[in-house]
Amino acid sequence: MGRETFPFLAIFSVLVAIASGNSPPSWVEPTIDVFVSGFSEDTPVGSELGYVVCDDPDGDIVRYRLTSGNAVRVRSNGLVTLAVPLDFEKTDNIAYDITFECVDVTSTGRPINSWVPIRTVISPLDANDNAPEFSVSSKDGYSFFISEDSPVSTQLTPPILISDVDRGDNAILDQLYIICNSPNPIDLANLTDTSRATCEKFDISYQQDDEGEYTAFLRVISPLNYEERLVYSSSLIAIDGLRNAGRKLTTSVNIQINVRDAQDRPPIFINVGASATVNEAAPVGTTISGFGITASDGDFGDLRPVNLSIIKDELNAFDLTPTVLVVPDDGIYESKLVLKNQLDREAITTAYEFVVKVTELDKVTGAATDATATATYSVFVTDTNDNAPTFSQPFYNVSVIESLSDQATQIAGFRIVCNDPDEPSNARYRVSVVRQSYPIYSVTPGLTFTGSANMFLQVDDSRYLDYDNPQYRTQQVVLVAREVGTTLRLSSSTTIQLNLRDINDNSPRFTQSSYSIEISESIKQFPYNFLNITATDIDEGENGRVTYKLEGETENLFVIDEDTGAISLQSAVNYESTPQYVFLAYATDNAFVKRQKQVQITVNILNANDERPRFLLPVYQTSVNESQLVFLNPVNITAVDNEDGTGQITYRIASGQTANSAFLLNPTSGVLTLRNRLNFEETPIGNDGKNTGVFELRVEASDNGQPPQTSVVPVYINVIDVNDHSPEVNPRTYIVKLSELAPPGAFVTRVLATDADGGNFGTLFYRVGQGLSDNFVVDPSTGNITVGQNRQFDYGDRDRYELEVIVSDGGAPQLSATATVFIDLLDGNNQPPTFNELLYYIYTDEKTPVGTVVQAITASDVDTDSSLEYSIPQSSIKASNPDGRSLNALSAFDYKNAFGVNNKGGIFVQRALSREEANEISFTLQVKDLKTEEGSATATTLVTIIIRGDVNTNITFDQATTVYMNENSPIGYNAITVIARDPNNNAVNRYNMITAGSSQNFEVKANGRITLVRQIDYENDPQPDHLHRVVVQAISNDGLQSATVTATISIVDVNDNAPSFSSPLYETSVPETYTYPRDVISIFATDPDSRSYGPLDISISGGLDSDDFQIFQEAPQGGLRASRRATVIVAPGKTLDYNRRSVYNLDITVTDNVNEDFSSARLSTTTRLIIKVIDENNNSPVFADASRMLAVPETAQIDQSIATLIATDKDFGDNGEISYSLEAGSETGLGLFSISSVSGTVRVKGNLLGLGGQVFSMQVRARDNGNIPNSATMDLRISVQNTEDDDGNPKWIQPSNGYIVRVPENTQDVLLNLKLQARPRTGTGILYTLSERSDSYDRFTINSVTGDITMKQLDRERKEFYNLLVYAEDTSNSTVLRSGRTIVIQLIDVDDNSPTFTNPDKYSQCEPVIDRPLTLYVRENTPTNTIVYVVSACDPDSGENSEIVYEWFNKTATCEIANSGTLLGLNSDTGDLYIRESIDYEQVKGFGLCVEARQAMRQSRKKRAVNLNSFNVNDAQYNNVAFINVIVVDENDNRPIFPQRELVTVVMAQPESGPVITLAANDTDSPSNSVILYRVTSSVFMDKSGREQASADVFIFRGNSGALYPALPSYQSFSGGRFKLNVVAIDEANPKFTDNVEIVIYVYEEGQSLKLILEEKPSTVIAYSEEMIKALNDVSGDYSFTYLQLSEHRTDDGIEPDKTDVCFLAVNENDKTILNIRQLIDVLDDPKFKSVINTKSYSITDRGQCYPQQSSEKDVRWRNLWWVLVAVAIFIFICCLILIVLVVLLYNKYRRYMETHQTYLAEVSQ
Repeated sequence: MGRETFPFLAIFSVLVAIASGNSPPSWVEPTIDVFVSGFSEDTPVGSELGYVVCDDPDGDIVRYRLTSGNAVRVRSNGLVTLAVPLDFEKTDNIAYDITFECVDVTSTGRPINSWVPIRTVISPLDANDNAPEFSVSSKDGYSFFISEDSPVSTQLTPPILISDVDRGDNAILDQLYIICNSPNPIDLANLTDTSRATCEKFDISYQQDDEGEYTAFLRVISPLNYEERLVYSSSLIAIDGLRNAGRKLTTSVNIQINVRDAQDRPPIFINVGASATVNEAAPVGTTISGFGITASDGDFGDLRPVNLSIIKDELNAFDLTPTVLVVPDDGIYESKLVLKNQLDREAITTAYEFVVKVTELDKVTGAATDATATATYSVFVTDTNDNAPTFSQPFYNVSVIESLSDQATQIAGFRIVCNDPDEPSNARYRVSVVRQSYPIYSVTPGLTFTGSANMFLQVDDSRYLDYDNPQYRTQQVVLVAREVGTTLRLSSSTTIQLNLRDINDNSPRFTQSSYSIEISESIKQFPYNFLNITATDIDEGENGRVTYKLEGETENLFVIDEDTGAISLQSAVNYESTPQYVFLAYATDNAFVKRQKQVQITVNILNANDERPRFLLPVYQTSVNESQLVFLNPVNITAVDNEDGTGQITYRIASGQTANSAFLLNPTSGVLTLRNRLNFEETPIGNDGKNTGVFELRVEASDNGQPPQTSVVPVYINVIDVNDHSPEVNPRTYIVKLSELAPPGAFVTRVLATDADGGNFGTLFYRVGQGLSDNFVVDPSTGNITVGQNRQFDYGDRDRYELEVIVSDGGAPQLSATATVFIDLLDGNNQPPTFNELLYYIYTDEKTPVGTVVQAITASDVDTDSSLEYSIPQSSIKASNPDGRSLNALSAFDYKNAFGVNNKGGIFVQRALSREEANEISFTLQVKDLKTEEGSATATTLVTIIIRGDVNTNITFDQATTVYMNENSPIGYNAITVIARDPNNNAVNRYNMITAGSSQNFEVKANGRITLVRQIDYENDPQPDHLHRVVVQAISNDGLQSATVTATISIVDVNDNAPSFSSPLYETSVPETYTYPRDVISIFATDPDSRSYGPLDISISGGLDSDDFQIFQEAPQGGLRASRRATVIVAPGKTLDYNRRSVYNLDITVTDNVNEDFSSARLSTTTRLIIKVIDENNNSPVFADASRMLAVPETAQIDQSIATLIATDKDFGDNGEISYSLEAGSETGLGLFSISSVSGTVRVKGNLLGLGGQVFSMQVRARDNGNIPNSATMDLRISVQNTEDDDGNPKWIQPSNGYIVRVPENTQDVLLNLKLQARPRTGTGILYTLSERSDSYDRFTINSVTGDITMKQLDRERKEFYNLLVYAEDTSNSTVLRSGRTIVIQLIDVDDNSPTFTNPDKYSQCEPVIDRPLTLYVRENTPTNTIVYVVSACDPDSGENSEIVYEWFNKTATCEIANSGTLLGLNSDTGDLYIRESIDYEQVKGFGLCVEARQAMRQSRKKRAVNLNSFNVNDAQYNNVAFINVIVVDENDNRPIFPQRELVTVVMAQPESGPVITLAANDTDSPSNSVILYRVTSSVFMDKSGREQASADVFIFRGNSGALYPALPSYQSFSGGRFKLNVVAIDEANPKFTDNVEIVIYVYEEGQSLKLILEEKPSTVIAYSEEMIKALNDVSGDYSFTYLQLSEHRTDDGIEPDKTDVCFLAVNENDKTILNIRQLIDVLDDPKFKSVINTKSYSITDRGQCYPQQSSEKDVRWRNLWWVLVAVAIFIFICCLILIVLVVLLYNKYRRYMETHQTYLAEVSQ
């Protein structure tokens, strides 16, 4: 029954399954793929490898089994465990084949369908289970031999071979070092001395030969020395695995390095420095006892014989015995010393030295070798008494002054020296006087002397020292020095001659007790000698030589010859002013301490006489209209004769008459009238080029005497102008062209006009008549037409402007003329190009040939001269594949170069297209106008290209990835292995490289391995992005199908280039006066490596006195490469001195990778900086006298020499050459005298007549010719001697010469408070005149008769002192007899000026002015109370009128706001601006200040009105206000700060090309101080259960943008988990400034994101899409929403441009998991989220999965095939009915069978 039942049951089960529609299970392939990926070989046996899963559509129970292979076991529930150990090395990548089967079963365990098999492989993955091995045969390790003379860098042989049987990263040799270089402190703690010494002499390096194969070399790094160490022993340590790998294995091996001795050391002296003793009387040939010279070979391992010889013996005193071997074991040889010549101890000051040479001899030939050495030995000579005490001189000649002292005294300045050179026991002696002329002298001190001694001659009796007694004047003394305590008592003598010298003990004597003499004032020849005085002195020599000088009331008129006593008159005297002079004469001897006598001298002056006519007024003036003949004020000129008042005065016009003789002067009455009309335009032309409107007549008055005396007076006639001319414009019409882009203020043209009238009538004013426009401005004074500030030009709207310009004069009434100006606009390129559409869609076939234009998109530009250029920005190109996934830069298909654009806007195919790789590519098309002059030059539009075609699925690749490879990786390096599969999932075994588009630095092996064939240098990489792409072709096993994929290898920079300086040698020169912080030179360095190994550090690393300088480093510069500039400055507190050091040789070192961000390797470069110190001009010229007084007569001729002044300078060359100049004197004085710049000779420059009695003060400056000249000054006073005499010239009664008259300034026509009075010598009349040489002659008038002087208005601020030269002329003589007086006018200050910053009146004392506005730079954090600027205004007044106080100016709205919050304080007295509160750049970048200067004494002055609505800093009303813009200079005092402590973002399991997140730390410092570097410091992965594991290098920063990018091609294995990264932001300029942020990155699948569909275009939604997601976060507490992207809405029918998809996902903050679509939809159904989503402004219409799974619906429209579904359903229903009927029939048959079978059994039992 059983055998028949089971088949039936099986059939029954099948039929039941068929009848019920039960389907077999199918394998879930991802659960099988984990076995293909493989497991680490160190996985323990029994470890759970995972579950295999079959999916049963009916929900039946599924059971599993293993049908082939023994590597694993599988339980019925699908749990797979490891059954045998895995060994990667033994199998060498041969996979284990295993077959799983699954079946669905009933609840009782019976299979429902057949077992479903699946075959897979399990590949063991390499684990680091094998330590590196050293290939050494000896168990004791390596043994090396090397000669001690091997040069540095010598490699020891044989090389050291290291291998590791692991593969990949596990076979990498991470570290190889000698144990003494171990980074482990424990290893270093127990090292032996020989091991430590090994690292001082050797290092080790290695290279990779193949995977797991390495060759290492030991290298000499420091010179070896056999004599110091023979053997070096240590251990080598090898460590495998990546630097940050979890498991690393270590192997060690012993090394012993044996040093062989070389003949590299010279021989050595054994007793070098030894000394011997010999007596100076020892006989020749004596062998020095107990003394020998010993030496040996310095190479102890190979001893050679040596020979000794004397090579230097200056006195030829010694010889050596033959060299013999004395210590054979040590190779020591010796020679004895023999006396060759006697030595004199006294000739040898210390020990006698000689030099011995030792030479190594060849062992075989005995010849001398080059190995030699020398040593100096000493011999001490002992004494014998063979010298007598000896005086330093055998004869002394001494000068002694006569003396009157009664005390015993030494002769000053005279010392006697005696010496006995023997040793002290033989050198004791006494000195005594044995003979002298008179009993006067003795020797002191009276002691017993030893060796060398000083003694003196003492005067015991001074009676014999009298110079007046001739017999005492010369004397002699004899001294004897004799030994004491010796047998020989040796002695010597010396003679001293003494000469007496006279002293000054007598005074000079005059021959008379007083002197009196008379001279006439008419003397004209000077100097005039009128008296000789004599004095005598009986002393001798200089003590008796007499010189003379004068004191008293000489008034510089009298000079005495200091040698002869001759007194002379230097200039004219005036009886009327001074009839008598009394003064003293002194006679002085020339001794050091001088004696003198005085005598009185009286000089009486004899009288003379003359005078001239004098006008009653100093000046006459009147006015007349140019159209009239009558003066407005009559003119009557009157003069009087000052002699006796009886002279007949006549008048005449001396000069100034007009061409038409318009003036008529009555010769007797002096009445002036007009005979013809005057013309204003005929008046003289002034300095300004205009008519002065004044005629000046010079009227002469004569007394008609013999000789006649005359005087001249000025007469001024003011001609009043009449406006009788209209302005004339020429031309009347102007046509100019102007660009429509002309800026405000641009010059257009100038309207030219003239007016024949003069004065104000001829002043022209310009204004606009018709055509007034804001577009143009006319300057009212110049007629310049410029573009207005509010100009609005548009060539398209208006291309011509017409202006009427009216020109008016200054008359009353005004006369005018007009000009018409036509301005034609020129078109300017200022309009941007435009596209017709904002978005273009283009459809093309993937088979479109390369170069085909798929569509032309053109832009238009309204400008006439536009030149358009089209381009596609690379950063705008995006693409997606048919699955909807976005491509990135690492994708196999180069979508960024798929399309291009030509210069006509044609979009063309640039490379072959593949719809399978990219079916949609979008980008921004940009057009640029190359000729744009103003405004925007570009326009953009969005282009989306849809690629149509078939999908090839024959061969597929596992997703190609991007790998990272260090530059300079060895040839043969395995970069990546690609794997392709056929449609049956079988691995493809044939691969080759497609040359086109592939990097030629790589090759593709047949197994798909991509290896390096040519080393790549990052710095010279031809790929600017350092991405090398290799196109790999896979060919199916049958050779019929193929496919390609692109692998990308990203080259990583390593620090393999040392930084370099811009110059191999820097040289500069600086003056020695440079001090801190003067710049010396700028240093610039760059590093070819990428900026990751910055910043660079520049320092002074060596050089004598290098601390005199300091390095100031600027902030690191931007760019792809690290670079930095530094400035060498003089260090604080240091001074340069040419004499101390004239040249500095400094070492400047630049070091990279200061922060060690990516590597601990640092490289540096050193260059030489030569600083030459320039010698400065250190000495100033020096005058012998601080001041000099010179005298010159007023009659001196031009260019007459007065005196020569000489200064000296200790410098040489140009620094010592002196030039002279006169300065700092009155203008008059500087105009009268000059000095030769070369010789220093002072000469007369101008006429001195009439200046007698005046003294002119000035300074003489002597200046050297150094680069920075030094100078010195000497006060010089020159007295002009009056030469008035009695030959007829008038005599002045008053005033005195140089009389000062003080007058208030700005007083109009003031009569000076001055009385002129002079008497004629011969006549009766005096005429007063004013010399034209007077200062501002035209501002003064003098009445020729009365001498009254009238002054016109003068401004003290222009000039304070005026020198007037007034002549008094005798009118009674026909010859001119006159004399002069100088009067000084001093203007008294009137408070008529206000303080000013702008100096509008151009006063010289107020220059220079400050800028308006003034820009002031203040460094932040400057200490409070520091003065940063001094605001200095000027008030040209003097005294109290010029005192200024400073206040804040708040009378305008701008200044009131600026001053209200100022951080500076103001000192009201000094104008000091100081730091009141510390300034922080980050709070205040700058601010304005307004400071007002006002007079301290003018408190009550009425405040001027200020128009707040027309505030302008250049307005004249603000001349006393300083407007200051303060710019705060930043210091790097702030660290970067992240705005949040924790950030959350997401990354797709298959990441896109863009960044995961972009960080933006905030550094409030200025841009140069706020460059921020970002680094990942730690990374941890947390799976769904919360378990943590380290995960380095999973995300990376590229550049310094803060953009964090995926570092892995796929995060599929991390799906559902999260990464926790700690990121640090580093201030590049100051790496100590940092901040940290924690970033949580969730890994999600495409299907977990949700999209909201909005009824608006993307261009509208983009403005608020992120805001919408933020609104969800604002109302959420448990969930965090993350915005992903925005795109056009897509359906099966294509793109709907009027709708937008906004994609996002959500994280559950409680369990830290990402919600799936269903969960996310449920969350959004919460009312609080609905309130956000249903907001009308968002226009949300639907929602759905953001990345829908690809289905066949894209190719088949199921909705159109509904009838097929109905037919299939009917067919299935019929089949079910048939099965049911079949089952019923089979069941009935089975029942009948059972019933029959039971009957049969019953019968048998019976």
